[in-house]
Amino acid sequence: MIAIKILFSLLISLYVAPALAQDFIGDFLTPPGPAKTTIRLITTDTFEEKSDSDNTPTSEQRVLLYVPFYEKEKTTYGFNAKWDHLRIASDQTFPSGSKVPTHLYDVMFGGTFKREISETENIAANISFGSASDDPFASGGSSTLSATLTYAKIKTPASRWMYFLNYSNNRSFANNIPLPGFAFVYTPSKDFIGVFGLPFFFVRKAINEDIAFSFFNLLTTFKAEASYKINGPVQAYASVGRATQSFYREDRLRDDERLFYTEQRNLVGIKSPISQSIFVDIYAGTVSNRSMFEDEDFDLKPDGVISFDSRYILGLTLSGRF
Repeated sequence: MIAIKILFSLLISLYVAPALAQDFIGDFLTPPGPAKTTIRLITTDTFEEKSDSDNTPTSEQRVLLYVPFYEKEKTTYGFNAKWDHLRIASDQTFPSGSKVPTHLYDVMFGGTFKREISETENIAANISFGSASDDPFASGGSSTLSATLTYAKIKTPASRWMYFLNYSNNRSFANNIPLPGFAFVYTPSKDFIGVFGLPFFFVRKAINEDIAFSFFNLLTTFKAEASYKINGPVQAYASVGRATQSFYREDRLRDDERLFYTEQRNLVGIKSPISQSIFVDIYAGTVSNRSMFEDEDFDLKPDGVISFDSRYILGLTLSGRF
C-alpha cells in the first residue's frame, strides 16, 4: 500500500507539471485508503511582458483540485477541476494569416467514482467536461470531454495489474478514439518502482539513500530526472522533459483543427515537504525547442511551424493533501 502511494505521488508530479503531462493517466493512478482533498498550484514565468519575432516570453498558471464529497464503506465520490492559463507573447502569424493567441486556457470540471471490490480489486471511473481554447466556453466547438474507466488487481504484495479505457477529444495522439491500455506495477522495495504498460512506462531507481533516477515516457511526452538528498527530505534535482499541449482556436478555419504547442524544459530545482500535508518544488532553467503549429492531428514534422527562441524560466509548485 505504501509503495502504491509513493508511486501515485511520483506519477502525479510528472503528469501535472506544466506542459509535461497527459492528465488522464493521473485520473486512475489513485492511492488506496481514505480519500483526501488534493490541490496543486503551479506557476512558471520567463519574465518579460512582450518581445518581437521569435524571442517570445511565456508564462503559465495551473490549478488542479480533487475533493471527495461522499465516502461510505468502500465507495467514494469526488469532484475534480483543472484551470490552466498559458500566455504566449508573440507577434507572429500562422500561414493561414491568423495571429498566435496571446492567452490560451484549458478548463475542466468533473466527477470521480471509486469502489473497492475486494481486498485485492478495485474499480474507478472519471468523467470531465471543459473547454481548451483562446476563448473558453464561447461556443461548443472548443468543448473538451475526457472519460476513464479503470480496473486494478493486486497480484502480490509487490505487484498489481491495471487495465483502463480512456476517451478524450483533446489528446495529442489518438484523438477522439477510445484508447484501451494496461500497466503492470512492480514495487519490490522502496528503492525501485516500475510501471510497464501501454501506452506509457515509468521507472524510478534509487542508487543509494541519497541518489535516485527516474524516467517517464508517453509517446509525445517524456521526463528524465536525477535527484540527490541534501538533508532529510530536502532534495536537489536536475531534469529534462518535453511535452505537447493542444487547444481549439475559436476562429479556426476547420472544426477539427487544433493548435499544438510543444516545448522542452531543462531544469534544476529543490523540492521538499514543508509540513505533513504540504510539498514545495522550486525550479529554474531553460525552456527550449519551442514550436507551435495548427493541424487536425499531432505531427512530428508538421508544416507551417512557428518556432520560438530559448529562454530562462523560473517556477514554483505547491501541493497539498488534507
